[in-house]
Amino acid sequence: MIKEKNPLLTLKFTKKNSIFYEIYNYLSESIYDLFELILDDPIESFWFECFIIFIGYLQMFAYLLDSTVRIK
Repeated sequence: MIKEKNPLLTLKFTKKNSIFYEIYNYLSESIYDLFELILDDPIESFWFECFIIFIGYLQMFAYLLDSTVRIK
């Protein structure tokens, strides 16, 4: 039926990526770029992460000392 001289239906296929595929590719490339930056200088990244964790603990401690949060 498709190989006839005058087919009833003519199909033309085109490859098109969906928006979700493009978003997935963009996010995965961003994550890989971040990992590459971390692996370029692991010692600096380690100290930076220690600093971020320390700041987080300071924020939690300040939250516990806040008068609106304290029980007594």
